[in-house]
Amino acid sequence: MVPNYVRSLFLGFTGLLLAACAAPSAAPVAFTATDGAFSGPAELPSGWTEITLINNGQEPHHLQLVRLDEGRSVEELGATLSESGGAFPSWGRPFGGPNAPDPGGTTAAVVNLEPGSYALIDVIPDAEGVPHMAKGMVSTLTVTDEESGMEEPAADITIELNDYSFTLTGSLTAGDHAIRV
Repeated sequence: MVPNYVRSLFLGFTGLLLAACAAPSAAPVAFTATDGAFSGPAELPSGWTEITLINNGQEPHHLQLVRLDEGRSVEELGATLSESGGAFPSWGRPFGGPNAPDPGGTTAAVVNLEPGSYALIDVIPDAEGVPHMAKGMVSTLTVTDEESGMEEPAADITIELNDYSFTLTGSLTAGDHAIRV
């Protein structure tokens, strides 16, 4: 069985693939990770958005967006993930995000944000196996009804995910690609 935090990391990776070489029409939004916190905007417009994660920490960090149902909180998500061993509740759905850059590195993902409330979490565990979110790598984000203005990136390769398999349309060659997962 695949641990839940690995599934979450893969969901973040899927957004990263879409951003691989897309030519967005709006400026990327940057979040910075340090060992213990995220910094970045508290509010974004809805629609297609390129999110960049800058890792200024000493460990790898990840930014997983989790869409929260109305009336649910980041604190409630943290408690539920702790009690469930990392299983996401039906009211908190992983939504992708930039995957884990090495310390000093940067990654990006293009996601199509729906209006509402989101938790920003880092599920990567430290050397003792404690997820960074349990050490303060949690933040909130509100996505407004205002549109971002960014057009959907065109993909030249598509990867379809199935249980224990992948289906690839197009071919991976040397160079840049925009991949939709």
